[in-house]
Amino acid sequence: MKKGFTLAEVLITLGIIGVVAALVMPSLIAKHKEKETVSRLKKNFSSLANAYTLILNEDGSPENWGFPDIPGGGYQDTGYAATSIIRNKFAPYFNISKNNGDVANTSMFLNDGTRIYFESRTSGTSCTQTRLIAGTNVSVCGVISVDTNGLGGPNKHGYDIFQFWLTPNSIIPTGLPGDTEFNLCKRSNADLFGCAAWVIYNENMDYLHCDDLNWNGKTKCD
Repeated sequence: MKKGFTLAEVLITLGIIGVVAALVMPSLIAKHKEKETVSRLKKNFSSLANAYTLILNEDGSPENWGFPDIPGGGYQDTGYAATSIIRNKFAPYFNISKNNGDVANTSMFLNDGTRIYFESRTSGTSCTQTRLIAGTNVSVCGVISVDTNGLGGPNKHGYDIFQFWLTPNSIIPTGLPGDTEFNLCKRSNADLFGCAAWVIYNENMDYLHCDDLNWNGKTKCD
C-alpha cells in the first residue's frame, strides 16, 4: 500500500519553505523596489528634458528669465524668488497634484507621487555656478532634485532622491564620468550624491551592494 505524507512531515516541509521564503523575500522585495525606482527616475528625467526643450524654445535660456540680483548667486535667495521662477517655468508641463510643494513654492508634487525640488544658482542674467561635468567646466543655473516616491522613505540621496544640473541648454544627471560628483556614488559614503547618471544609463542601483563598479567595466555586482 502506498503511504502518504504524515502530518509531521508536512509541517517540517512547510517550516523549511517558510524559512527559505523568509531569507529570500526581503532580497526580492528590495530588488523589485530598485527596479521600480530606476523606471520612475528614467521617466522623470525624460519628462524634465522634454519640458526644458519646450521652455528653451519658448523663453530662451535661464539667463533671460528675469532673475533678481542675489548676493552669492542664488545661495542667499532668502525669498526664494529665483528658485520660484525656475519651478514655475516647469510647472505647466507636469501633472501637479499640489501646486505648492512647500510654503516657499520651490517644489511640486506630481500625480504619480514624485516630488521635484528646484534650487537656483543664478543672479540677474548670470548662471553663477560652474561644475566639472563629463570632464568639462559647465555653467550651472540650478539644481533639480527628484524624489521618486515623494513622501515615502527613506528620503536619502542615491536611494529615492537624485539630482540633476540645470545648465543653460540642457538638464544633466549628476555622476557622469568626469563629473565633480562621480566618486560620491559609493555605498561607503554617508550621502550618495551623484548617482542619477548611473541609475539612468546603467539601469540599476547596484552601487548600494558593491563598491567596485565602474563605467568602463563592471556595471553590476556579481
